[in-house]
Amino acid sequence: MRVNKWKGSLKVFLLLILAAITSSYARSQACGQGVFTIKVYTMNASPLERMSYEIFPLNYDSLKAVYPPEKYGEHYLDRFQYNWSRGTIIPSEHATRVLDTVSETTIGWLNRGLYHTKNKKSGFLKEGVVRFGTIETYTVPYLLRLSTESESVWMVVHVFDGCDRTSIVLWDDRPQVVVRR
Repeated sequence: MRVNKWKGSLKVFLLLILAAITSSYARSQACGQGVFTIKVYTMNASPLERMSYEIFPLNYDSLKAVYPPEKYGEHYLDRFQYNWSRGTIIPSEHATRVLDTVSETTIGWLNRGLYHTKNKKSGFLKEGVVRFGTIETYTVPYLLRLSTESESVWMVVHVFDGCDRTSIVLWDDRPQVVVRR
């Protein structure tokens, strides 16, 4: 009878040790969900035309084809990927090449992201601002097109990932993203 109590105590002790070991490697979430805000400003403070956005699926392998390691360096996409939470502007001809390789899988990821975050695939900015609901662990990059009647800017960005964050796009001859925490 004493042996059975000892075995039961040993099992509890081993479970506690196992829980302590595994929890030391676990990471908790910082927020669970949040809002990603993009604000668009012009350099000369002129009023923005009616501006729209549209989210497109992105095939990561096609980015490798557009930015081959032989030309851009072996770790170019790694450095490029670091900026995806705030957004990285790419030339429209690169965006077109990436869109030509969209698969059913990437369309599925986009549709799931839209469903879970209750965002819309396209719409209009209100006074130069658009907000997207986010889920902290949804780290899938997308192509985001911001457009006026006369021009478009393409960004690779984690639209649905992360906690509350804001990116500012300075819209001029050479648009750029400025991060704001």
